[in-house]
Amino acid sequence: MAGFLPALVVECNKRAERNIMAIAYPFGLSSVLMTKTRTQGASFMQYQPRSGATYTKHTSADNPVFFNVTFRFRQVDAQRFFAWFKGPLQDGRLPFTVPVRTEFGLANQEVRFYAAQGDTILDHSQEGSVHTYTGTVFASSLAYPDGIEDNYRDWE
Repeated sequence: MAGFLPALVVECNKRAERNIMAIAYPFGLSSVLMTKTRTQGASFMQYQPRSGATYTKHTSADNPVFFNVTFRFRQVDAQRFFAWFKGPLQDGRLPFTVPVRTEFGLANQEVRFYAAQGDTILDHSQEGSVHTYTGTVFASSLAYPDGIEDNYRDWE
C-alpha cells in the first residue's frame, strides 16, 4: 500500500495539470516571432536486428512539437508581457495559447514554455528601448486544418 499512494498522487497531479485551461496571449501585444526552427518528435522507433530486415514499431500517439520563439517589444509592452509571464502564467509554468505562423497560416497553438534541466526558460536582451525575449515552447501536437490528410490527393 505504501508504494501505491505516491503513484496515486502523481497520477492525480497529472490529471489536474491536464485540466488546466490555457491562458490567452495578451490582446494587443505583438505576436510571437518564430525562428526558422520547429522540431517534432517521432511517434515510432526503427529497429535493426542483427539478422533480418529493419522494422518500425509505433510507440506513441503523442507527437510533441518544439518551437524556438522570440518576443520583441518596446518598453511598455515588455512590461505588460513580463507581468503576464510572472502573474497569470505563474513564471511560465502554465499553458497558454498564442498565434503561431506555420505552413498553414496563422493558427492559435496551445503551448508551454520548455526548459531542459538546468536551462533558462526565457532569456532577455535589450537594445535601446527594444526588449527581446527568447525561449522554447512546446505543444502536444501541431495545429493544422481538419482533414488535411484527406486533401493530399487534391495536390497530386
